[in-house]
Amino acid sequence: MKQTEHGIRLDVCLDEQGGDIVDLEPDQNGRAEDIASLPRRVRFYHAKIDAGSLARGMEYSTLRNVVVIFITTYDPFGLNRMVYTISNKREEVPDMPYDDGAKTLFLYTKGTEGNPPEELRQLLHYMEDTRAENAVTPELRELHEMVTQVKCDKEVGLAYMKAYELEQRLLRQGREEGRAEGTVDTLVELVKDGLLTIAQAAERSGVPMTDFEERLKKETAGANDMP
Repeated sequence: MKQTEHGIRLDVCLDEQGGDIVDLEPDQNGRAEDIASLPRRVRFYHAKIDAGSLARGMEYSTLRNVVVIFITTYDPFGLNRMVYTISNKREEVPDMPYDDGAKTLFLYTKGTEGNPPEELRQLLHYMEDTRAENAVTPELRELHEMVTQVKCDKEVGLAYMKAYELEQRLLRQGREEGRAEGTVDTLVELVKDGLLTIAQAAERSGVPMTDFEERLKKETAGANDMP
């Protein structure tokens, strides 16, 4: 859970039983360097979801369809479109079908090109600014009730505050110390507290997943050995 000036953003993973996996990622990282790295970030997300959905010994044909959806307050490609759809294709023959089950959508909240449907405009406007007056349909009002309940949940609020404080400490350490050790230590604590997944922490630290997992095992073993 992440909190903005006007409300709460929820990163959501919808896992239909035996069906598609949909990863919803609200994003406000509109710095030029963040936008430039978006395609590789998407590649990483798809890879992690695929790795988690294919058990050892299973056939590749059983890999489920995965849709990663970024909802952004900035225009990721500069074309003022509300919807950008990304999928793999054959370069030599672009129209030839190539269905690998992976798709990425970028939804730009302020986009106007491409005749986006009114329902999508309303949804994205609400997700950008989750105040009651922006919940203009019955569906959005129901969503707003859920958001309000989360905001009023003390346990969720405390978890958010702890994560927020630790992440701010992480940023300060990165700026002030100019080294990665303090950053990794903080991310390990976030994982141990259940506020980040190992994949999320490894991505933020820039440390390979296997190395981060090994570091986490050592930290956990050390804590268990304490009298």
